[in-house]
Amino acid sequence: MRALANDHPPGGRRWERGGRVREGVVSIGEDRTVFLTLCLATSLSVLTSLSLSPFLPAIGGDLNTSTALLGQAVMVSSLVGGIVGLAIGPSAEWLGYRRLLLLGLIALVMCNVGIALAPAFGFLVAAQLLSGLSAATISPMAFAIAGIRYHGDVRRQVISRMFASASVASIVGFPILTFIASQSSWRWSFVALAFIAVAGLVFTAATLDADVISAHEPLRLRALLATYVPLLRHPPVALVYAAQFCRGVAWTGLLTYIGAFLVEQMGRSLQEAGLIWLALGPGFMTGSLLVSGPLRHIPARRTFFVTVLAMGALIAVVFVVQPPILLTWATLLGAAFFGGIAEVTAVTIMSGETPTTQGTTMALNSSITRFGTAVGALTGGLLLAVGNYSALGLGLPLVALAAALVCMGSGRGTTAGRAVREGIA
Repeated sequence: MRALANDHPPGGRRWERGGRVREGVVSIGEDRTVFLTLCLATSLSVLTSLSLSPFLPAIGGDLNTSTALLGQAVMVSSLVGGIVGLAIGPSAEWLGYRRLLLLGLIALVMCNVGIALAPAFGFLVAAQLLSGLSAATISPMAFAIAGIRYHGDVRRQVISRMFASASVASIVGFPILTFIASQSSWRWSFVALAFIAVAGLVFTAATLDADVISAHEPLRLRALLATYVPLLRHPPVALVYAAQFCRGVAWTGLLTYIGAFLVEQMGRSLQEAGLIWLALGPGFMTGSLLVSGPLRHIPARRTFFVTVLAMGALIAVVFVVQPPILLTWATLLGAAFFGGIAEVTAVTIMSGETPTTQGTTMALNSSITRFGTAVGALTGGLLLAVGNYSALGLGLPLVALAAALVCMGSGRGTTAGRAVREGIA
């Protein structure tokens, strides 16, 4: 195990141990325990952030609240996560990546306990505030650690496998959680999640060594805001963030309401709604793994453009055409496949082209994604309130189209952009 040190762009991202500065890890096998820890932390964060979706009808009936209003609890969580995340990245240089990762896992435990005990909608929203706090710390710090410890193709492999592990957690976790709910109550599902989060907290604390802090100046608001200036002044990366925001709106609009759609619109049971992750999870996992495989030879922005358009088109098929259940599963599998490619591709572009530290880069990505999630949940709720699920199928693909166009625009004038236009792999 190696102590974590801040990275120093652009002269080489490094880790330290015993006072010696060395080059980053060159293979996953060389650092397997830490790699598994990062995968576990990311999986817990993603699983909890999506955990309300299959239970919205059941929670609504128990708390006497509509599905559209419950969807706004997801919006609150994402909004808080986005705001807090803006301070997390710069703060990591003072507080340390490991410490923030552990604090995020503690918040994750408290969030699941709070949801399980929530007697009314207001208490559920309060628990979702903790979910936002955990989301703002766990995934950004996990990806930042990966960005520091791994380089080049190995970094691409690690990032794609971290996303894939989160998909596996969804494949395994949601059917189990919905089965627990069908046999007892949705509340016991969140109790189970809390116990799993405790196990993850203990494992992470035992695996990662103490941080090596390189920032010793007092932490001030001006210093926090200044850390984002290099990113915002670097158009190729700044526009990728904008594309990531739009992608998040479309993708989250699907994930937040797909469970309720299956129950309310298609008449399926709660347990069947949970099983839909057997389509979403493998699709996302397969897509995310391809980014470090055959797709690495294709210009990243072109990959994002094509896959986010395909994702949007398939979202339209689900909510507008509303095919029979087996075709719906197949369509969701395809949407998740293209969505997985698009999300991992955006993160690898940011990590590889960032003009600043990995902690700041990944924290801003998390905040942008959370803001996209908040807008996706809000937009979906408004469309359901004034229209129906077909309105979702019309609005979300338009946002996906915007994501594709913005990402392609981010490559103009750069080497990557010229490669896309000239067809250079």
